[in-house]
This record gives sequence, C-alpha cells and structure tokens, in this order.
Amino acid sequence: MESLIDPDEKMADMERLHRTSSPKVINFNEEEEATCIIQLTLLTTSYFKCYILLPICSFLSLFILPIKLYWSVPARVAWMYSRVQRVEDTTHLYMIGKDGNKEIVKLQDLTTEVQKLGQGPIGRSFFVSFLSFSICRFSNTGS
Repeated sequence: MESLIDPDEKMADMERLHRTSSPKVINFNEEEEATCIIQLTLLTTSYFKCYILLPICSFLSLFILPIKLYWSVPARVAWMYSRVQRVEDTTHLYMIGKDGNKEIVKLQDLTTEVQKLGQGPIGRSFFVSFLSFSICRFSNTGS
C-alpha cells in the first residue's frame, strides 16, 4: 500500500518546522563531521518538570523512567527542559550533529573572562568536545 503523503511535501514541512523552531547555524567546515551542527534548539530548565512531575512519574514507573532518561537525550529534553524562543532566556542547547550525535550543552557567559584578557565582548558560548562555539547575532543586510 502506497503512502498518501508526498515525500517532497513531508520534507518541506520538516524544513519549515526546523526554520521556525531553531536558530540558524553557520558551520566553519561542512565536511568536518565532528564539528558540524545540523540543528540547535534553545532550552531552559523547567523546574516544574524537574522537581514535581519527574519525581512523581519516576515513583509511579517504579524508577524505570530515570533509566530511560539516562540513556535517551531526546527523552531528557522532553522531561527536563522547556523550549524558548529568545537566546536571552536560554540556559541549555539541544544540539544534533552531522554524525547523529545528540547532546545537551550548557550555555556559559564568557563576557567577563574575555574582557579580563583585554579583548572585546564575546557573549554566550558553549563547549562540545573541547571545542568552543559562540552565539552571535547577524543582521539581515540584504545584497
């Protein structure tokens, strides 16, 4: 039985969802699999989920839920974080890499450390596998 959904239409829907729910990513080298980021999702810690909902559901599932959360990053995102729209509200990033790695990384504000070294402000950054990434704002200048 053939699917009624056109594959091109499904891909267009996925791209539209990706554009609206995650910030744009500019990779330094697209061929480098270890540092190529496919998707970033802005997250913040949900205290209601972490301190009320998760303990109750863990107890009711006979503590199988914490084991699931330990091994599944997407489940951890769903049960412990909330998505946000603004970078200012972001505490963590959900990152999907080119090689299929999925990680939750904490944002760090490196402005004061960089200013101590006598350089300009760098803003918020995150580290993945000993590599530093920065969040920058780009204006749409048009061409």
